[in-house]
Amino acid sequence: MRWQPDNPVGISNTAAEADASEEAQRNTSRGFALCPLSARELKPRMCMTTRLMHMALLLPLHACGSSDSTNTADEAEGGTAAGASSTSTTDDDDDGSTAVASETVRLRIAHMSVDGLDVIVCVDGEPIAPLGATPIAYPNVTAYLDVPTDAEVTLLPVGSRCHDDTQLDIDLDLAPGAWATLVLFGDPALADRPLELRLLLDETDLPPTSANLARARNFHVDVDIGAIDVGVSPALGVQLMLFDNVPYGGTAQGSDIGTLTERGYVDGALPMVPTDRLNIWTHGTTEVLGWLPTDPPALQAGAVHSIFAAGKVLSGTPEAVVCLDTVAMATAEALWTRCQVFIPVQR
Repeated sequence: MRWQPDNPVGISNTAAEADASEEAQRNTSRGFALCPLSARELKPRMCMTTRLMHMALLLPLHACGSSDSTNTADEAEGGTAAGASSTSTTDDDDDGSTAVASETVRLRIAHMSVDGLDVIVCVDGEPIAPLGATPIAYPNVTAYLDVPTDAEVTLLPVGSRCHDDTQLDIDLDLAPGAWATLVLFGDPALADRPLELRLLLDETDLPPTSANLARARNFHVDVDIGAIDVGVSPALGVQLMLFDNVPYGGTAQGSDIGTLTERGYVDGALPMVPTDRLNIWTHGTTEVLGWLPTDPPALQAGAVHSIFAAGKVLSGTPEAVVCLDTVAMATAEALWTRCQVFIPVQR
């Protein structure tokens, strides 16, 4: 394992586990720091594009080595970053839990458009604090940031100003203290799957009852395909779904292995699957789009995860971006969520 500070997400290529060739061995497993990177840097490298959530269950996640940014809100707008003067803060309660001031929500931005431009984020006409003019590139996810419950959130291409026209904006209407993820996905070149925003309500608390329980949600953003199933085949002809019927732009509609929550998460005990591979199927069929080994497991016991089925499977570049949602594992100074990218095996 080696570190590459200019890469924001960890990259793991698991194809080598299925192919003992010398070439595959060179690509077996690579870990990287989670500092912001350019989408243009990612695209030439197959290892950086992974796919569907199926790789949700593999390898540890690595944190970004630095949360400092050389860009400021003044560079983008010549003013104070949105939220900089807000009186709402995140404090640790006496019981060790994390509380959010009642007039704000905690929001993070996930850039999951493989062909989308790098973007900046504005809140109520000002650059979002503390990111300021720091761009967000695929496949990065910001840390949770304080914003007003009824804020207007706007995403614009790098080089834009907060008051420029855009089609990528949303007016929040969330309950005070809520936690949410705003996902940018789609393809700017596709009329039937254009760039769009989707707001997901998050569950950041630890799974209940069992210390070996993991909670995970799979959000499907691969523009190449329709609904998918993710699961295992413990016996010939048997399919057990971890995430059943995941539509494009949506989350799982059911699960054979765990318990589905109202917000699309699946709670399941580790190990979730008694097999050496996690399959991704076209929904309702036995057509395997790709698979990942489940040993070692990627989901962390007692933690909450978001999995983005990303990349482009039909182009040979499927990707799965697995992010750690657990609030207890985040730090106030972090600008980025801890995420890992996995590359499924295609045969």
